Formats: sequence, C-alpha cells, structure tokens
Amino acid sequence: MLLAALGGSLAACAAGSPGSPPSTDSPLKSVMKFGGFATDRPKMAGFVVKSRPAHGTETYIPLGEPKAQPDAKVLTPAEVKAETDRLNAARAAQQQRSGAKKTKDDEASQ
Repeated sequence: MLLAALGGSLAACAAGSPGSPPSTDSPLKSVMKFGGFATDRPKMAGFVVKSRPAHGTETYIPLGEPKAQPDAKVLTPAEVKAETDRLNAARAAQQQRSGAKKTKDDEASQ
C-alpha cells in the first residue's frame, strides 16, 4: 500500500516538473527513472534517420524461404574420375609427408 502511494506521488512529481513536456511514461517507468534504473532512449543520429525508411513503409522480408542457389554445372564421369584422382593423390602426398601409415581406405581408392 505504501509502495503504491509512493509510486503514484513519485510519478506525479516526475511528470509535473515545470518546463518539461507531459510525460507519456507509465507510472512504473517514472518510478524506475527516478530511482536511476531506467532512462529515455536517446535521439538517433541524423545519418541513421536518413538511412532508414519512413515509418510505415517497411516491406516484409520472408524468413523461411531458401536463398537462390547458383546454377551448378553437372560433371561428366571423366571429370568426376579426374577430380577423384587429384584428391587421392593429394591425400597420398600428405600422408607421405606426415609419415602416416596407409589404411584400408587408401588401398580401396587406388
């Protein structure tokens, strides 16, 4: 009961100070501002205001649609074999440099 009365009187004091425009804050926010736990949002810089669309003109941005994928070229069987051989050779060279032992996968890929 005491808190409610205190909150109402603090809100009236904060809203009724001379020379300030009428406050649109809720009573709770007025009390929180008085206690130092809330502040008013600062005005945006001019470049921010200019870079944003006018209020109410925002367009909808769909969130669930997949992005357009670039057209992919389908590889021919010869190109697939050449790429596989190139990757296997790179793996063999790396294993030789690191001193790793050959595995069953290495023997199956050759």
